[in-house]
Amino acid sequence: MRPRLAAILPVLAATLAVGLLGLALPGTAAAKSCARQVIDDWSQHGELTRTYPIRCLRAARDQVPEDLRDYTSISDDIQAALQAQLDRRANLDRAKRLGIPDSTNAAPNAGPNRSLQLSHPPPSLYRRAIDNLGTTSADSIPIPLLVLASLGGLLLLSAAGMTATRRIRAARAGRSTPPSPDA
Repeated sequence: MRPRLAAILPVLAATLAVGLLGLALPGTAAAKSCARQVIDDWSQHGELTRTYPIRCLRAARDQVPEDLRDYTSISDDIQAALQAQLDRRANLDRAKRLGIPDSTNAAPNAGPNRSLQLSHPPPSLYRRAIDNLGTTSADSIPIPLLVLASLGGLLLLSAAGMTATRRIRAARAGRSTPPSPDA
């Protein structure tokens, strides 16, 4: 009986370890997906359009890809939303201590909380024109390339015009000279 128990004991220990690991992973997977939602929301809209729990904002702040962190304002926007959530929590705690009822949100996940949205200035005339051209996606032709192509075309047309003018003047000058005596 002892050899059989010795064979089963490692299998039970391994099964128990896998089970505990399985119970521990969903919490981190949920945090990752929550952080991914924050990053995806910002990537799609250029701002956070929903209100997220503090743990999601902290996880997203730590998981922002390096290129987004370096070249966009996502870190600042997430930090501002996190600060707004912390301020809101502090205000709610203060209101509870003073006995003031909470009337800020009847349903916390029922859409964007306008008081927590980040304030961005309205888009400039230039930005609206670029957006109307539809060149904001990777499939469209970049505006600087269009400008350079137009400038190159104008330079080619002016060079062709100058060449044509020289030939016309040379032809006129050649006709107006008196014929040579040899002819």
